Amino acid sequence: MKKREAQNEKLMYEIAQENKRLSEPLARSLKEVETLRGALAAYDKDKASLAAAKARLAAAEKRIKALEWEGEVLTQRLAAASDERDALRAKFESGVYDVVQRSGLKSMVLEKRVAALSGALELKEAQLGEVLAAAHLDPATLQQARVRAAVRAGAGRALVSGRLEEVLSVKNATIRALQADVAKVSKAHNDLIRVYEAKLAQFGVPPEELGFRPLVTTTALGPAGLVSGQ
Repeated sequence: MKKREAQNEKLMYEIAQENKRLSEPLARSLKEVETLRGALAAYDKDKASLAAAKARLAAAEKRIKALEWEGEVLTQRLAAASDERDALRAKFESGVYDVVQRSGLKSMVLEKRVAALSGALELKEAQLGEVLAAAHLDPATLQQARVRAAVRAGAGRALVSGRLEEVLSVKNATIRALQADVAKVSKAHNDLIRVYEAKLAQFGVPPEELGFRPLVTTTALGPAGLVSGQ
């Protein structure tokens, strides 16, 4: 009985030693398993982060390509708009220059017509003065003659005087009309220059770039050049 107990104790001891011998590798293995599980979790996390980063990178690259395409389109539009602006500017400048030239020419023609008509009237007055001088008549004598003629001729003198006043009135009306035309053309010319300068400012074009300066006229409507019947 004692022998059997001794054998059992020996067996138990051997089993305990074997368990002890096997438990240490098992503990190490379990620890390694936990370490590997942590590494696997970290790997999965890193893998997910990498996938998300790749997705963000792909989206960013796609957005960059879209922005590059939009930038190219905007560049082409800007170039087209610049070409159109330059064409419009050239057309506008050409049109304004033509209008300015035509307006200036018309103003000069009208002013010459007024000057010619005024000169003709002055010539007639000078000729009348020469006739009076040749006849040795002064204004007082002429006035007395007119009074005597009026007494003698009555309605005849009134008719001649009325005709003279009518002619002078027509001439003066013609001069006024021509002066009014000159004033209107000058005003239209100046208004056009103001519009032209406003358009240049709107397009950001300095007037100095045109190479010429539009002339602002100062012709005004006035009583100069009218003929008096006295």
